Amino acid sequence: MLGEGGFGTVYLAEQQEPVRRRVAVNVLKPGKDSARVLARFELERQSLARMQHPNIAQIDRKSTRLNSSHSSVS
Repeated sequence: MLGEGGFGTVYLAEQQEPVRRRVAVNVLKPGKDSARVLARFELERQSLARMQHPNIAQIDRKSTRLNSSHSSVS
């Protein structure tokens, strides 16, 4: 675990394909899946995706699986 906030937890993971690299995966906490929370999560994801700086993570993709939303960043 890299960090935890009010809406979710960020984990360190390793992507295997198409490129092997370390990534961070942001997973919403159970019960934090209301339309309002999901809208804020999406806004934060879009804001991060627009930023380009060596010290800011880059968005790789967004997924929703098994009633859990997460974004992965490289």
